[in-house]
Amino acid sequence: MKHVPTACVEGYVEGCWRNVVRWRPASAVAASSGRSSPAAAAAAAKGKTNTGDGGGDDEWTTLIDLTPLRVVPKRMRPISKQLPTESGRLWDSVTSRLLCKEFGEATRAKHIIEQRQRDEAAERKRRGLEYVDHFFFSLCHIHSYPLWVYAD
Repeated sequence: MKHVPTACVEGYVEGCWRNVVRWRPASAVAASSGRSSPAAAAAAAKGKTNTGDGGGDDEWTTLIDLTPLRVVPKRMRPISKQLPTESGRLWDSVTSRLLCKEFGEATRAKHIIEQRQRDEAAERKRRGLEYVDHFFFSLCHIHSYPLWVYAD
């Protein structure tokens, strides 16, 4: 994340994509801290100051509350029945190493997959071939980017 001088900050956002995401303007931070220095505003934005009036949360505005939503379980075919280019099979070596907390090995496996994909793309480009996906097709292009649609 890029450091932005406190004087240039317009507002603060906090939260988690699984719960509540909220924001408040920078002016509310300075006002609630009772001090006008940039350091006080930064400390207040991190929740390190307490005005003692109990009104700290009412300055925040909720952008989205995802807590009432339930997580939909992932469904996928067994790895053994997937094509080599399907996500579960393709990334299985990375996933299994992450689950075993072998982060260095997971990173190496990821780099191998990514390099192989770059090499395959370069070879297709060299031969003038267009990538053909088994599960999606390009419906149209928007700003030079394809809009992929699931081939039902």
